[in-house]
Amino acid sequence: REWLGMDGALHDEQGNDRDALDSYSQALEIEPKKPPAWLSTARLYERQNQKDKAIEFYQKAAAAEPNNAAIFADMGGLQARCGNLTAGQLNASYVNVA
Repeated sequence: REWLGMDGALHDEQGNDRDALDSYSQALEIEPKKPPAWLSTARLYERQNQKDKAIEFYQKAAAAEPNNAAIFADMGGLQARCGNLTAGQLNASYVNVA
């Protein structure tokens, strides 16, 4: 099971976004409560400038692991860059409290 996430990370590092997304999707089908694949998918979508999809996956990662400050920091940064300063500040404040 872990190999799917690692396989996705390898494809991601090589710049092979399609195969990385396929691997992350397979990992999430098998273990949907594992935040690393949600977070990796969010970051990949963010790099592709697919901001709405990235935020969707950051939210899923946060739901799966609500105490992970890195998820909220990444999501808050993206939301702020998208002009949603209120959401960005809320997520950033969570990081400062956590």
